Amino acid sequence: MDGENHCDTAQLIEDRGGDRRHRSCVDVLGLILGKTDPPALRRLERDLGTATGDAPPTNAATVDDVIAEAFENLGNGPTHVVGETMRAGMQMLTSLPRNDAAQLMMAASAASMGPGKN
Repeated sequence: MDGENHCDTAQLIEDRGGDRRHRSCVDVLGLILGKTDPPALRRLERDLGTATGDAPPTNAATVDDVIAEAFENLGNGPTHVVGETMRAGMQMLTSLPRNDAAQLMMAASAASMGPGKN
């Protein structure tokens, strides 16, 4: 590089004195996640009676898959939708009027948490 800051998704970091000699590029990526497979979700689904044992939740992304996809897309920020299922869902949601999309998301959230947990 020629000394210029060429990062697309970067912030210029300056030391406390405002000395611009110490520049670094920092890639920032916000992940939009769907259903993932942490231990807490397995406990929740067992508590709700929608799962038994310690089997992975249905249609849940593994932690390893989320991490791999995040690193593969680190330079493609500022946000990334993780997983084919979520990308298809986002495409469907963006085709709806805003109020309909919000109502659908609220209903799906309430259904996933069980009765009285919304």
